[in-house]
Order: sequence, then structure tokens, then C-alpha cells
Amino acid sequence: MSRTISHYEMHEQLGQGGMGRVCKAYDTMLDRTVVLKLLAPELMSEEESRKRFLREARLASALDHPNICTIFEIAEVDNQYFIAMQYLPGKTLKKVIGGKPLGLDSVFSIGLQVGDALAGAHAKGIVHRDIKSSNIIITARGHAKVLDFGLAKLLTEKGRAEKIEKQPDELTKIGAPIGTPSYMSPEQAKGERADHRSDIFSFGVVLYEMATGKLPFKGQSNVDVMHAVLHQAHSPAVELNDKIPPDLSAIIDNAMAKKPTGRYQSMQPMLEDLQRLNVALRFGAQGVPDGVTTPFALPKRQTSRGFISRLLSRKPSPEARPSQQQTAMRREVSGQDFSLTTGTKKTLAVLPFRNLSGESQSDFYGLSLADSLTVELAQVGLSIRTRQSIPRA
Repeated sequence: MSRTISHYEMHEQLGQGGMGRVCKAYDTMLDRTVVLKLLAPELMSEEESRKRFLREARLASALDHPNICTIFEIAEVDNQYFIAMQYLPGKTLKKVIGGKPLGLDSVFSIGLQVGDALAGAHAKGIVHRDIKSSNIIITARGHAKVLDFGLAKLLTEKGRAEKIEKQPDELTKIGAPIGTPSYMSPEQAKGERADHRSDIFSFGVVLYEMATGKLPFKGQSNVDVMHAVLHQAHSPAVELNDKIPPDLSAIIDNAMAKKPTGRYQSMQPMLEDLQRLNVALRFGAQGVPDGVTTPFALPKRQTSRGFISRLLSRKPSPEARPSQQQTAMRREVSGQDFSLTTGTKKTLAVLPFRNLSGESQSDFYGLSLADSLTVELAQVGLSIRTRQSIPRA
């Protein structure tokens, strides 16, 4: 295809759905590849709807988070409204899953990134309303990026259910209400007002899909799927995949409670539960076989490990990760102050970092940094006590 809109040269169409067309384009002013979302004209035909959409889209464009796709511009040329956004080469999470459960390390890695993106958006009053695995891109470096913040409400107000993106595996057929039935919360299925807790439900469905390779609610039609969402209890994830810990299954169950009051009331406690379980299972700073890098790891692992090794009077190994035999040998030659084989056993406690920024939405990083440091220290042979295991006075 060859067409120019404003200073964008459209190169190829990537998809088409209820919102309109999505095209890969070239920004001639800033010399970069972007994605243009060309909004269907009927979506913007009513002035009040148009104003409301533009207001919310501008709020979404102000979101500054590493796991949210950046919106560069919202504009109109010859009655064609469009959104220019970051081009993200990679795969949708739906394709990464491919109908098979991901490894636990990838479940935690992607889950923590997406969860943190939702927490950041919710803190600014932005609700996504259409969280699903096909709205999440996984880049080649393993970064999760959430797409389409601020856009789902436009479809809700116009009632254009008949043109929602058709994906057979999600049963989004003609006649479906707004959202994707397999991921929508019960309140969405009933057409009620959806707040941030609706995103938490949908996020729980995404976690379920990553952990099991399957969706929790199915049916032969959209009506069947929505009936299941409203009235049927899902099978716990651990029953479909006995390799996942029951605690992870319990976190997912909590997020997917039928009533909003029965779920996590915000993303913050859910993220904390995921992070604690992540560290307890020793996945916090390890490589990810599925090709997904783990969030919140210290940026220079070799440097941090070398620093810890120098504190222990050890010579840093050129190997990225020592074997158990090497670790045992290093313990034998470690300095007396930190001996783990003779004398009194030394134990180190890592407490959360204090947030001095004054921004409450950043409190989570205090826990994340402490947890990452805990795992790094444990990998070089130190005996570590987590903050949860320290008795309170």
C-alpha cells in the first residue's frame, strides 16, 4: 500500500478491527518507523463522543511507563482521525503462549511487567478495559508492552460490537459485547460500569492463560462464554498444570473473583504477592528459557556479583554463573568474617528500600529492589533471611 497522511508514509497494513485499520508507517519528520491506528470514521461522528475520546486518549498518551506502548500523536487530517504510536517488533503474548503453558519464570517475568504497567495507569485514573494476551507485545529482548490504553471506551460508547477483532480462539464473534468475552469481567459482561478492578480480573485471566495454556471460560458462542464468565466457576490453574505452585493458583483465583469486592482492590497488593512468591521460588534474577528477561533485576548482574564477591574476599569468576561445586569451593576459601563453613553461621537480612520520592505509586520498587538483591546475594552462597521471616517486636 502507498498513501501519505500528514508526515507519515504508510507502508503496510498490519490488521483491521472494530477500531479501524492498523498500519506500519514511516515518520518522515523524525526518521522512524511507527504504527498508525486509523480510526473508523463512524467512531468519531458524534461531537461529544469525539471530545470524550480525545480527552481520554490524551491522558493515555501522557502515561510514561516502560511497559506501556508510547503514543506519539493524536491528530486529524481530512476528517481521518489517527493515532501514531511506538512500533514494537515482536510477538503478541497470545502467539508466545501458543496454546501451551509458559515456564514459571516467564509467567512471573511477564506478569510483573504487565501488572506494573496496569498499576501505573490506574494510579493516573486510566482503566484499560480490554486487557488480553493479544493486546500485549513481547519484544525480542523480553520486554512486555501493553497496547491500546484509552481506546476501548470509544468502542463501548459507540456499541460497535459487530466489528470487534475476530479471533476464533477467543470466540469474539458477531454480536459480542464490547471487550473480548473470554477475558472480560462479569461486570463488563453485564454491561455495568467497569473500574480498575475489571482490569484486575482480565489480568488474572491472562495469568491463567500463561500458566495453563488455556482460557478459563469457553463456549460454542459468545453467549455461552459470557454465561460462563457470569455463572460458572473456573477450574483452578493448578488443576490444569500441576507444575505451578498452589500459591500462584490462589493469586489468580483471587484476581478472578466474580464480584469486584472479592478481588484484589488494587494492583499493588497483587503485585506484592506475585513478587514475594517469585522470590520465594528463586526466579527473581535468573535467565528465562522462553526468551523473556526478568524485570526488576539489577541492571549489571556481573558487576553487582563482582562487588559482592570482593566483599567476601573472593576473586570474581569469569563464568556467568558458578556451578554448585564451584560455590562449595568458594565457601571453603571465603574470609572468616563471612565464613559459612566454620564458626557462627552468618545470616544477612535484606529489608525493603524506603521510597523518598514522595510518590506513593513508586512504593512497589522498594520491595522489588530488595527482592532482587536478596536473590543476587543468595546466588553467591550467603544465608539470606527475607523480611517476612524476621520476627517483629
